[in-house]
Amino acid sequence: MTATIRKTSGFPGFLFLFVLVFGGAWAAQAPAAQGAGEGQDLLLRHREWLKITDTFILPAEKEAFLSLTNERDRDMFMEAFWKQRDPRPDTPRNEFREEIEKRFRFVMENFGRLALREAWQTDQGRIYMILGPPQSKDTYEGTSGLHPATIWHYIGDPLKKLPQAFDLVFFQRGGGGEFRLYDPISDGPASLLVDTRQFNRNNPIEVFQKIKDIAPPLARAALTIVPNQMPSNYRPTPQNTMIIADIFASAKRGISTAYVNHFLNYRGIVGPEYLANFIESDASASLVRDGGRGMTFLHFAILPRHSSFDYDPSSDQYGCDFKLTVGLKSGETTVFQYVRDYPFRFPAGQVENVRKNGIAVQDIVPVAQGKFKLTVLLQNAVGKEFSLFEKSLDVPAETGPAELTEPFIGYGLQEAPEPDYAPYKLAGRRILTDPRATINRADTLVYGLSVLRLPPDLWAGGTVDVAAAGTMSGGKPVALRTIKLSETEYSPTLTITGETPAVDLRPDYYELTFSLKNAAGRVLAATEANFILSPVAEVPRAVILHSTVPESRAFLFDYGLAVQYDQSGDAARAEEAYRKIQRDHPEFEEGMFRFANFLVRAGNNTEALEIVELFAASSNFRFDYFLIKGLALEEKGAWEEALANLLEARKLYGGDTRVLNALGGCYYRTGKKAEAREALNASLRLASGQAEVRALLERIEKERPEDPPTAFD
Repeated sequence: MTATIRKTSGFPGFLFLFVLVFGGAWAAQAPAAQGAGEGQDLLLRHREWLKITDTFILPAEKEAFLSLTNERDRDMFMEAFWKQRDPRPDTPRNEFREEIEKRFRFVMENFGRLALREAWQTDQGRIYMILGPPQSKDTYEGTSGLHPATIWHYIGDPLKKLPQAFDLVFFQRGGGGEFRLYDPISDGPASLLVDTRQFNRNNPIEVFQKIKDIAPPLARAALTIVPNQMPSNYRPTPQNTMIIADIFASAKRGISTAYVNHFLNYRGIVGPEYLANFIESDASASLVRDGGRGMTFLHFAILPRHSSFDYDPSSDQYGCDFKLTVGLKSGETTVFQYVRDYPFRFPAGQVENVRKNGIAVQDIVPVAQGKFKLTVLLQNAVGKEFSLFEKSLDVPAETGPAELTEPFIGYGLQEAPEPDYAPYKLAGRRILTDPRATINRADTLVYGLSVLRLPPDLWAGGTVDVAAAGTMSGGKPVALRTIKLSETEYSPTLTITGETPAVDLRPDYYELTFSLKNAAGRVLAATEANFILSPVAEVPRAVILHSTVPESRAFLFDYGLAVQYDQSGDAARAEEAYRKIQRDHPEFEEGMFRFANFLVRAGNNTEALEIVELFAASSNFRFDYFLIKGLALEEKGAWEEALANLLEARKLYGGDTRVLNALGGCYYRTGKKAEAREALNASLRLASGQAEVRALLERIEKERPEDPPTAFD
């Protein structure tokens, strides 16, 4: 089955990125440092929820819930908890939640009568919460010679590591109190008998026979939880204790806590209606060096494991609306971010295909030299769902020995002769990739990677050897292909691709290795990637959504790099990229305003003023025009003229601390101390941690109105 590929033209994401030249950074919100403790100070519904979920909640989930400090976040976390356990997330009902809440009501009504603790804390209550009602019960109350006891017979779930059938005994230890879960090892069969003085309680055969004479089913259950595993020596085995442990562990098995960290870290970024609907995803990302443009591109794909969609009767189509947010961080600083929308519509005939195979979103973005943390956030407006992909990136330096980039793997090739840029497109062909890295024997195994800093002599005689090692073959590599570097026209950065019919390999889990060798056969660099060769005849192929960037808009890649270097503090590379845009596309207003701001920060105020004046008549970026002009004039000492421009900027947007701080400085310089105090106080109300602003304000407060302004930086 081949993938369906939908694409949109243009590169709107970059333009959304910096509509405001000084837009705020996208940063994850840190978890709260202090919460409600072990349920104290919680609302009644939150305390009740902790009781209902006590048997199922994982330590990381409980810790996260108790760390939350407000009612809204706790409510959203509760919804997220249930969503993670919903057996059918594509339906409105959550059958798991309904069943657990139903069990809790039954437990509270039936198991607390004889206990000194709440019913949900009793052994019977906990087992009932995990396993539900037994298939049948045998009850021994008022039976001569036995302490009150009951046997619950269950059919087990092997997927949860439980026996196909098992019996659990509850008894009143010593004849009174609540019914405790009987452990054949720690309690022992003799504990079920009222009087053991008439026989040797240390003789397992005598004890078994005594119980059997009174209640044969109980005698067997006293020795073994699994009915058909009677011990030959009539002594309970440790396996019974292990089964009990597995029963309690089964309540928490198979749940990923990845959503917990995502909830804590992104609750300030993802809308509250999305937070409860984290969807696990498969994703992949690879860095590929483009020698022609002299930059490194990140190609990535994210495939949610479930995507909701709606029906629109007006168009007789189904559809969903994705929003992709991509961010790069260097340390704690966000150096780059963009947002792109992916609406997707399809007819009724494709519903089953989309439901079964899923929807993947792919994109391509330039990445500056250095180390970054990539965050890809994908939100689906239908169903209010979000998925997340994070990865560390290391874009190597331009100097050093030859090196191989991380490879990417696909299941086929598609001709793409258009002069544009698209994800996983190399040399006029797109590699069809699957974030699950799964192919079948009918596919063609396709791979690609770049050789960096390639010297001419290595190009002339060097090779890249490709081999695959399967786990079932003991990891012994099988040579697939030797690629001669000289088969491709020389470039210091060489991007190579290859393909191998998958039918030549056996179904297995494979590690694909790439070895860069010189003419003498010496390995200079190596890298690897993993893939699965499935034995099934047809592997699901997701619908692929992606955007393309025409060659005429490729200057936006230079802009993206300029911003990244600027935000990373690499002024030299940032200026080089900005000047390239200025030289090739001086009409690009957003880039020119960003460059002008860079020049002000670099102290080149004269050129900054020259650039913004080119757009004096434009209706775009008016706030930025007045702000940059005001900042540059302030630095040049033209305070009155700076004031006029800064006041215009404040009219357009009064909540910007740079405008207010510059106004305060200019007012102070011109002797207008009351106006300076007003502007600086307004700035501190927006951001109280500005030490330099506070120091200037304190200085003004100490001075008399007639005192001349003193020098300050």
